[in-house]
Amino acid sequence: MKFFELAFVVAFVTKSGQCRDLWSADLPNVSSGVLEKGKPLRLEGNYSQVQISDINGTLYSDLLSQLHGVKELRIWRHHITEIEKGALCSSPSVKTIELDFYLDSEPITLSKDVFANCNNLEELILEFYGGLPKPVIIAPDAFENLPNLYLLAIQGHKITHLNERSLRKVNKQSLIHLTLSYCEIEEIDVNVFENFNNLEALYIINNRKLDHLPKNLFRNLSKLKILSLRGNNLQDLTWDEFEGLSSLKKLQISNNKISSFDADKIAAFLPHLESLNIENNPPKCKQKEAFVEELKRKLHHLVDVIYKFDPGFYDSCEQED
Repeated sequence: MKFFELAFVVAFVTKSGQCRDLWSADLPNVSSGVLEKGKPLRLEGNYSQVQISDINGTLYSDLLSQLHGVKELRIWRHHITEIEKGALCSSPSVKTIELDFYLDSEPITLSKDVFANCNNLEELILEFYGGLPKPVIIAPDAFENLPNLYLLAIQGHKITHLNERSLRKVNKQSLIHLTLSYCEIEEIDVNVFENFNNLEALYIINNRKLDHLPKNLFRNLSKLKILSLRGNNLQDLTWDEFEGLSSLKKLQISNNKISSFDADKIAAFLPHLESLNIENNPPKCKQKEAFVEELKRKLHHLVDVIYKFDPGFYDSCEQED
């Protein structure tokens, strides 16, 4: 399984626990200019990862058909005006696709036809940079025919209200990892994660207008192991919001405006917690330190808690406060 966090550099943690950049500088980059039907892209050599950039016009259904053996595909810095049905997955070996959209990208719609023939697709990363003046639309049916998709990551696409319709067509049984970053989320419906029974990693991060969570939001996520809510605007939590996360091992809730931490409820709702990051929240360092000691007593096992702004620089709360 590959768990990762989206920033402006995509990094993966592999099944063996080793971290690597998904797109390293030495990967082959294919540039083709204006695309023509009947002239598929070809590689000189055998590669499992390929980046394609500086392409213009229609992404024809046969364009990628000769990329034999390519498992990870990134399309970026492009001026694609249309994607023909089945074009993205015309090479059946592709397991991972990243599509990047920039300020000068064309306003296309990502529908189920764009992802036709993607039955083998396992990881889909969609990145939208800089507030596109001509927004790319993700149609409600976009992820309908992706039966093996276990990782979906969306960055920079405006989703003001995250509700059941937002994820309705995602295969809830196959999805294991979901990232929604810089999506301008303000409201989350309580039932949005119903039937996501196999989800193990959830990142809802860097949504600066998200200031609260509904109670029972995570009640059906009993298999969730990693939850990151960093970089939002969360405040006034009751901590009942985390009920149901009986398998959670890692919680990142730094860079919010949370005024208090409840050791009793955290220990009760997150009995297997191993790692907690609460840095850069309003309580003073000594208050956090007292909470940490109480939490460790109540959990009855070792837990790594990051609560100082720079634990490598400050040796004590007296120096930080």
